[in-house]
Amino acid sequence: MRRGTPFFPIGAYGRPRPASGKGFIPLATVRNEGWNTVLISVPKDTNEFRQFMFEAEAEGFGVILELGNAVKQQDHDEVVRLVTLGRNCPATLGFYIFDEPENVYYHSDAYKEFVTSPRNIGKSRDIGAFIIEKTSWVRPLIRELDPAIEHYVFMCIAWPTYYNKLQPLCQVNMPNEYPTKGTSREFEGPHASIVYDARVAAKAAFEKGRGQGFCYTPFAVNIGLSDRYRYPTVNEFRYSCFAPITQGAMGIVFWAAYRCKLAYAEEVVFPVTRELDGLKEFFLGEWLDEKVVFEPHDRSSKLLKKLDVPAVSGCLRRRNDGKYLLLVVNNTPSSVDATLHLDIKGINTSAREFISGRTVLILSGIIRDNLAPYGVCAYVIDRAADTPN
Repeated sequence: MRRGTPFFPIGAYGRPRPASGKGFIPLATVRNEGWNTVLISVPKDTNEFRQFMFEAEAEGFGVILELGNAVKQQDHDEVVRLVTLGRNCPATLGFYIFDEPENVYYHSDAYKEFVTSPRNIGKSRDIGAFIIEKTSWVRPLIRELDPAIEHYVFMCIAWPTYYNKLQPLCQVNMPNEYPTKGTSREFEGPHASIVYDARVAAKAAFEKGRGQGFCYTPFAVNIGLSDRYRYPTVNEFRYSCFAPITQGAMGIVFWAAYRCKLAYAEEVVFPVTRELDGLKEFFLGEWLDEKVVFEPHDRSSKLLKKLDVPAVSGCLRRRNDGKYLLLVVNNTPSSVDATLHLDIKGINTSAREFISGRTVLILSGIIRDNLAPYGVCAYVIDRAADTPN
């Protein structure tokens, strides 16, 4: 929620850079590309911070303020300072308290001492218990300083095995999966792992997060990291954004715009964020997933069997005006002939596929379509002309 109405975050860690690589492009530019959210480190200069927040408010942005360094350093005073600085800014969406604590702490001396310390005899000594011991003070302190219900506590929990255990440390988990690591061509990596990752995050959010939901963090960079991660194509970025939504993600905030030059953002990022923006009112609508059956639903490959992910995933949403969105993703590196069974009445006999602009037939409540490798289709379905609102 933001200002009393449902809000679907679309944005990134930081903003893209101009061709020179110096500085960042204006908020107005990314707003025109469908963004409404940005995650930033708080500038040391208070006047610079206030000017940025003023501009963000003018452009209609929600801003997530990073507190991670202060939390890692156990600097309570700095957390107090940053929260106090941001709590009265109209643009503030919330506070980001940690980025992948499992990866930060696992090889640390502090964790090794925690594991071997006699004081922990009889207690859980896994990394989750250590993270809870180190960071459980943060969320209560933020809530004490800033009780505004629309200022959320965000965090990126790194490992799916700990989503459930660590979810209570925050309100909104921002998980990620970057499948281009070590690959040389499009969709060579295990992209279906994104669906698995999002599914586990959704379960933790609704069981331990009191139904708050979660935002997903797709991967898109073209500055640095090329020795480990191939820069995603627009098709890969599209799948990584839409696949989590089929599992219930309620926001897309990618990593990392500050590692994207403008030309790459224009080619890869902006086409997809515009698509997200064009469909966001559906994502905020009524969930009707029980009204659709997706085929094929088999686990046809070694990866799908390992992850227990079907060949085709999707979700059904109804917007306030009565229109439907059937969002479908192919979780395989091969094209798939999909059959989608809809159990809804009073709809047109055709649908418009939002991304391609194609028209597909709906015959007896069934859509049949060919899905490209790791393809995404977003079918917008109108009510029949004689169907009342």
